[in-house]
Amino acid sequence: MLTFIRSHAASWVVRILFLILILSFAAWGIGDIFRLQGKGGPAVTVGAVEIGRDEVARQFDELIRQMQPLFNNRLDREQARQIGLLDRAVEQLVGDALLQQEARTLDVLATDDSIRRAIQTDPTFRGADGKFDRTRFERLIGSAGMTEQGYVDSLRRDLASGQLIGAVSSGAEVPPLLVETVYRHRNERRIGEAAVIATPAGAEIAPPEEAALREFYEKTKAQFQAPEYRAVTLVTLAAEALAKDIQIPQEELAAEFEARKEQLGQPERRDLVQVVASDQATAQRVQEQVQGGADLAAAASQAGAPAPVELGLVEKSALPGPVADAAFAAQQDAVTAPVQSPLGWHLVQVRKIEPGHQPTFAEAKDNLRHEMALNQAADRIADLANQFEDALAGGATLEEAAQQTGFATRKIAAVDAAGKDPNGAPVEGVTAQVAAATFETDAGAESPLSELEKGGYFMVRVDGLTPAQPRPFEQVKEQVLSSWQNEERRHRAEESAKAIAEKVRGGADFAAAATEAGAAIKVTQAVKRTDAAAEAGLPPQATARLFELKPGEVAVVPTDAGFAVLRLKEVVAAVPAADAEGMKSVEAELTRTFSNDLAFAYQNALRQRYPVEIDQEALQNLF
Repeated sequence: MLTFIRSHAASWVVRILFLILILSFAAWGIGDIFRLQGKGGPAVTVGAVEIGRDEVARQFDELIRQMQPLFNNRLDREQARQIGLLDRAVEQLVGDALLQQEARTLDVLATDDSIRRAIQTDPTFRGADGKFDRTRFERLIGSAGMTEQGYVDSLRRDLASGQLIGAVSSGAEVPPLLVETVYRHRNERRIGEAAVIATPAGAEIAPPEEAALREFYEKTKAQFQAPEYRAVTLVTLAAEALAKDIQIPQEELAAEFEARKEQLGQPERRDLVQVVASDQATAQRVQEQVQGGADLAAAASQAGAPAPVELGLVEKSALPGPVADAAFAAQQDAVTAPVQSPLGWHLVQVRKIEPGHQPTFAEAKDNLRHEMALNQAADRIADLANQFEDALAGGATLEEAAQQTGFATRKIAAVDAAGKDPNGAPVEGVTAQVAAATFETDAGAESPLSELEKGGYFMVRVDGLTPAQPRPFEQVKEQVLSSWQNEERRHRAEESAKAIAEKVRGGADFAAAATEAGAAIKVTQAVKRTDAAAEAGLPPQATARLFELKPGEVAVVPTDAGFAVLRLKEVVAAVPAADAEGMKSVEAELTRTFSNDLAFAYQNALRQRYPVEIDQEALQNLF
C-alpha cells in the first residue's frame, strides 16, 4: 500500500487526498503526540525506531515537489509548513515506522527473491524491449539520490509493511445489499418539468416612501459598506526621478554610441512562411508545384508534405545557417529552392521585407542619455537608501530623512487596500505593492524600506485609519433605491412563480398556468444526482431539488435569472442486473474504501502499542 501511495503521489486524485488529510490534521491535530525534547538526537521516535532529521527533510521536500503543480511551481518551504505538509511528512514516516516495527515483532520478512522479483517486474525499470534494464535502474535510483543498497533496504521494508497491510485489508468484504443500494442511488435518473419566471429587468418600479427606503437601507447596510481607509505619508526614491537630474557629458554619449553602434541598429527582418519536408524528393515535388503556379500551401498538400508554418517577422540569426542564407537572399514573394538543415528540407517563402536601420548619433543620443542616466541612478540609489535608513536610525523623522537624502514625500489623506481614494479613483503613486505595505503596517508605524518593482525604494507611515463602515444614507440614496427596485422586481417574479405552483397543486394544468404567466414549460433530460444541471436543461440550482420531490410534486427554486417552478415528472429507476460492469465498479470502489479504513484503523491501533514521540523543536529548526 505504501508503495502504491508513493508511486501514485503525482496524480491529481492523490494530491486532493493529501489536501483532505492535511485539513483533517488541522481539525483533530497531532499535538497529543508531540513532546519537547532536547537538541540533538532523532526528530521522531517510534518505539525502538528512530527517524533522523535528514529523513524528515527529504520526505518534506518530496511532498513539496509533488504539490508544486497545484501551486504553479511557487510553493516554498514556509508555505508548505503553513498548509501542513511538514505534519503530513512526519505522519507518513510515523506510519511507515509503525508497520516496520510490527513487522519485526511478528517476524514478517521480505525475502531476497521477492525483492528481486519486485525490482525486475517494476515497469519503471524496463527498457525499450520491455525487459528489466539494469542501466536504467541504476540511473533512476541514482537520480533520486539513492544507492542500490539503500533502495533495496527501503523496498524490503515496504514489502514487509505491505504484507501486514495486505493481511489486514484483504478481509474487507462489502455486503451485496450495500453495493446494490449505492448503485441504485448513484444511477437513478429523474425527469422534470420546469417553467422559468425571469426577473423583469426593465420593469418600471415606482420609488417607495423615504421611510420605507431608509428601513431597507438599515436592513441591507452591508451592501453599501465603505472599505477601510488609511491616511499615510509615502516617501519614494525612484530611479526615473533621480535620472532626470543626472547630466551625461556629450563626449560620454558619443563614446557609448560608438561602443554600442552595432547593438543599437535594427537588423533586417523578414516575414517568412516555410514548409519542412522529411526528404529531398518531397521537397523537390513541392518546388515543382510552386514553379507550376501553385501557392505554397497547395503545393505542399499536392506533394504530400506538411502544411506551411508561419515564422512571422524574424531576423537572420533566428534561422539555421543554410536556411537563413537562402531566405535572406530571396526576393519578396519568392520561394527558395529546397535547403537542408538538421530538421529536414526547407522551402521558405518571403512575404515581406523590413529593411534594417542603423541610427545616427543624433537619432540615438536621447535614448542613450536616458539609459545611461538610469544606470547611474541605479548605482547611486542604493547608497541613498542606506543614508536614508541611517538618518532614521539617528533619530530623524520620516520627513527629515527623506529631505536629507532626496526622497520625495507625499501626504495621502485616504487610500483603500486597492489603492483608490474615497471617490473610487486610483491614488497616484500607490501601486499594488505600496497598497499592500500600507495595509500590512500598524497605525502609527512605518513599513520596512522596500524596493519598487521598477527600480527605487519606498516607505510608508500609517498616520491614521478609518475603519470600514456603512456609507451614510444620503450619500448612497440612489444606490439604495436601485437595489430596492431590483429586490422588488425579484420579489414579483417569486410571487408569480409561487402563484403558478399553487395553481398546479390545486389541480390546474401546469402548461396552462405557466402560459398564463407568460412562461413556457420545458421537459428536462433524464438527470442523475451528479449530473450538471445545464446539461439536463435545468436551472443551476434545480438538480438537487428535483431529487427531493415525489412524482407530481411542485417546488419553486431560485435561479440566477429569477425563479423556476419545478415538477417531478418521472423517476427512472436504476437496474443493477442490467449493468454488471457498473456494479463491479461500485463494488471495487467500496472494497477499496473498506480496505483503507481497515488499514488506517490498524495503524491507529499500532500507535497504542508503540509510543510515538516527535521533537517539535527539532522540526521547527530543520530549515
